[in-house]
Amino acid sequence: MDWDLVWIKAVHFTTCLSGVAWGRFQVLYLNSKGHSPTNNGLLRAGGLLAKFLCTPMWGAQADRHPPAQQLALSVAITGLLIELYRRPSIYTSFWGLLALKVVRSGSNGMGTLVDILTLRTIEGKSNVGYGSQRLWSGIAWGGGSFAVGYFIDQWGYDSIFSWTYFFSGLVLLLLLYQPTSAAARGGGPHGEGGKRKRSAGSLLYTYAKQMKRPEIGRFLVIMTCYGCAISLVESIMFLQLERDFDMPKSSMGTITLVGTLIEFPIFQFSRSLVSRFGHLRLLTVAHWTLAARLFFMSLLTKETAHLTILVQASHGVCFALAWTAAVDYAFVFSPPELKATSQSVVSTAYYILGAGFGSVCFSASYDYFGARASYLGGMALVVASATLILPFLPAVPHRQDRQHDLLPLQQRDKTTAGSSDIEDEEGGGRLGGGGLGLSGDEGASMSGGGEREALLSGEAQ
Repeated sequence: MDWDLVWIKAVHFTTCLSGVAWGRFQVLYLNSKGHSPTNNGLLRAGGLLAKFLCTPMWGAQADRHPPAQQLALSVAITGLLIELYRRPSIYTSFWGLLALKVVRSGSNGMGTLVDILTLRTIEGKSNVGYGSQRLWSGIAWGGGSFAVGYFIDQWGYDSIFSWTYFFSGLVLLLLLYQPTSAAARGGGPHGEGGKRKRSAGSLLYTYAKQMKRPEIGRFLVIMTCYGCAISLVESIMFLQLERDFDMPKSSMGTITLVGTLIEFPIFQFSRSLVSRFGHLRLLTVAHWTLAARLFFMSLLTKETAHLTILVQASHGVCFALAWTAAVDYAFVFSPPELKATSQSVVSTAYYILGAGFGSVCFSASYDYFGARASYLGGMALVVASATLILPFLPAVPHRQDRQHDLLPLQQRDKTTAGSSDIEDEEGGGRLGGGGLGLSGDEGASMSGGGEREALLSGEAQ
């Protein structure tokens, strides 16, 4: 048994459980304290703005230090700060809530850091994919939503806080007992031994140069639009189920559980799906499935509310297919020394820019125009992205075609003897013309640079 893999699966599972109670039911909690959907949308947007500013820094720090340390810090801070949401002086004041939301969200780098840790743990292991680790977050999200919904129905909203404290403590214990072999690949002083660390500012500046490439811009616009459209469900569905359909919390948790079940086989076979069908086909299927999902959500009424669970069963296709394709696509265009930083930028586009804009717009739309108009607006956005932007995204090799990037430096040098690659001035990788047709310093490290982590991101909370 490979204890590294057992450990990283447990980290995925418990970290997601530590965030599911607040992540899934915070809107209902704040609604019970008298805050309108518009206020909830503004609060979420404020939190996502803080993530927009702080997530790249979490990623940059993980490029320089062991991500397990950064993850422990993030878990501890967010676990302590959540207690303030129970204080009347905070939850009765919109500005007090906004300030707390900004500070806590900026401190929450867990999704980004868990995926960096995952990819460094599985690096160099044959026949081990990211998806088979990531699916344990899906199990935790679905099962946790069901359990927390039941607890809220039985014991009230205090269950959210007790649940969060318990599983945050479990995460810290797991990080304390990280396997030595996993720690050796963890970055910082344990990994990339002997190489001079680049400053966080230098890493972010280098990535900013990469952002000038048009294909990266198109990719991030697609992820932003998709994140905006899919955020509709997070922003208004639970409010609609409670306010318009009078549905109990346990039933809402069941809907989330069913919605995550389809994720499991997709993540389990993610490498095969990308290899067989390619990034663009998977993204296309995800876009049109989301459009259909939002259309059918717009048709639901109180009399047909029981059909919500059938519509939400498509969530697994919408999320897992899109994310599987996106993370593999992003791996190709990311310079090796910027994998963690790049991960945080893709997370920013999908979970922060997209979800932040969607939260404000669709929460206000629900307040003033109702759920039907909001769902149709989201459908229009995803259809526009699928027809006007996605077809122009250039095709790239999938990650299995780039196993050369994962070879130890000594082996790779033997296979590239006589090539035109040269060492980066910072000592963080090799320059070459791989990937998306880059050259010179704009194409830094696309085809070499020692054992490196890949690029992916988890579910933001």
